[in-house]
Amino acid sequence: MLENIKIEKKYYYTFFSTFLAGTLAHNFLMSNKISFHDDICSLFGIGSTYKLGRWGLGIILSLVENTIGKYSIPFWEIMCSLLFIALTACIVVNLLEIEKEINCVLFAAIMAVFPAAAVTFMYTFTAGSYFLGLFLAVLAVWLTERKKFGWIGAIICIAFSLGIYQAYLSVAITISILIIMKKCMDEKVREVVESIIKSGVIYGGGLLCYFAMVKLSLKLTGSQLSGYMGTDTMMDLSIATRIRRMRYCYSDMIKMLHEDIVGLTNNFVIRLLVIIILATLICAVAYYFTRITHIGLKAIYIGLFIALPIGINLVYPMTSPETEPHAIMRYSLVCIWIAASFFVGRIKIDSWQKKCIHYAVLISCLGSILFYAYYDNAAYLKANFMQEQTSSYYTTLITQIKSCDGYKDELPVVYIGKGKIEDLTLSKNDKYDIDLTLFNCDLNEWINDFAYVAYMEHHNGFAPEIIKPEEITEWEEIDKMPIYPDDGSIKVINNKVVVKFAERE
Repeated sequence: MLENIKIEKKYYYTFFSTFLAGTLAHNFLMSNKISFHDDICSLFGIGSTYKLGRWGLGIILSLVENTIGKYSIPFWEIMCSLLFIALTACIVVNLLEIEKEINCVLFAAIMAVFPAAAVTFMYTFTAGSYFLGLFLAVLAVWLTERKKFGWIGAIICIAFSLGIYQAYLSVAITISILIIMKKCMDEKVREVVESIIKSGVIYGGGLLCYFAMVKLSLKLTGSQLSGYMGTDTMMDLSIATRIRRMRYCYSDMIKMLHEDIVGLTNNFVIRLLVIIILATLICAVAYYFTRITHIGLKAIYIGLFIALPIGINLVYPMTSPETEPHAIMRYSLVCIWIAASFFVGRIKIDSWQKKCIHYAVLISCLGSILFYAYYDNAAYLKANFMQEQTSSYYTTLITQIKSCDGYKDELPVVYIGKGKIEDLTLSKNDKYDIDLTLFNCDLNEWINDFAYVAYMEHHNGFAPEIIKPEEITEWEEIDKMPIYPDDGSIKVINNKVVVKFAERE
C-alpha cells in the first residue's frame, strides 16, 4: 500500500532545506549548552504553564514527565523544532500551491534561520513544544482548506496551539489571508466566500475553545492567571483597545525600513533587503490587482492586503498596552518573505521588468537567509562568551565565600541586594551588534539575572542553603560592611555567610 504513495519532489526540497539551513544557522547551539535566565530554572521542566494560559504546555509536560522524562537538551529540542518547521513549510507550500522548487527552498530556509527561532532556542527547555504550536496553527489552515469537515479538527488545533504559545496564531491568520488573496487572483468567487466563512469559524471557535480550556485548567489546578506580559488581562481587553493597538501593526512595518525592530532589522544590510522585499511585494500585489476583473473580488483582495500587516503583527491587538513584544513573539514577521516570494513567484516572466522583480526577490531572499544564518551564529558566539565570563565571575565569588574567616560548608548563605552587583572590572562586550532578546544582555545583566542562584548550582556546582534577607536580624553589623566586590563584603555573622551586593533599601 505504501508503495502507491508518491511525494512530489518539491516537498523533499522543502523538508531537507529546512534542516540544511537550520544546521547552518543553529549548529553551534545544537552542539553546545548555553543556559541562563529561564532555561537554567527549567532544565527539568517546560516553564510556566496553566498560570500563563498555556494549558497545552501543561499537557505536554505531563505526558513527557511520565514517559521519557523532561530535560533541556539543545540537540533534541532544536532537531524537533526543525522537524516541525519543515512540516509547517511543506504545508505552506501545499496551501499556496507553490510549484517552483527554488521558492520551496526559500520558504523552508527563511523559516529555519529567522532570528526569532534563535531566540526561541535560547529557551531550550520549551523550544520543541513551541514549534509544535506553530505546526498545529498552520495545520489548522490545511485541514480547513483540504478536508470537508476539517474545520472541526482545525478548531481543536487552533485551541491547542494557543494553549502552547499564543503568538503563532498570527502565522496561521497570515497564511489564511494569502490563500484567500490567491483565490481572488484566480477569480474563484465561491471559494473566496467559503474560505472567509470557514476562517471566521475556525479562528472564532478556536479562541472560544482556548479560553474555555484556560478557565477549566485554572479551576482544576487551583491556579490563577499571572500578570506576566499582561496575561491576566488578555480576556479583559476591550474591542476598542485592541483596535487602537492595530496602529502599531502598521507603524512596525514602516519602522523596519529605517530602524531596528527587536533585533530583527538591526543592520542596514537587512533593512535594505527588507525594503526590496516589501517593494517587490507591493508591485506584485498591484500587478494582480489590475488582472482581477470581478469588482467584488477586487474589493476583497485590496481589503485583505490592507489587513496583511495586522495578520503579521497580530501580537499587538492580542496583548495589553503595557506589553512590549520581544523577538520570540515576532516569528510571524517571517511571513513578509513568504508573501513576497509567493506573489512574485506566480508572475510569468515575459518581460524584462518582470524578470527584474523576480530576481530582486530571489536575491533578496537568499541574501536574507545568509545574513540571518550569519547573525544567528554571531548571537550564539556572544552568548557563549557571556556564559564563560559569568561562570568565571561566580567561580571567583564562590572562592571568596569559601575563603572568608569562619566559613564552614554547613553554614547557610544570605545574599543582600540581589541583582544589584556593580563591578567596575566587568568587561563591556560592546563589539557585538546583537539586539535580540537575551542575546542583547551584557555581563552585568548576566551576573545580576534573577536566576543567579540556579546558575551557580548548575554551572558551578555551588548549592548551599539559602536564607532570605527578610529572615536576617543582624542589620547593624551588615550595614557597616562594604559592598561587593570590595574587601570585607563577605562575612560570617552569627553562623550565616553574608554576601553584600548592595545596600538595603
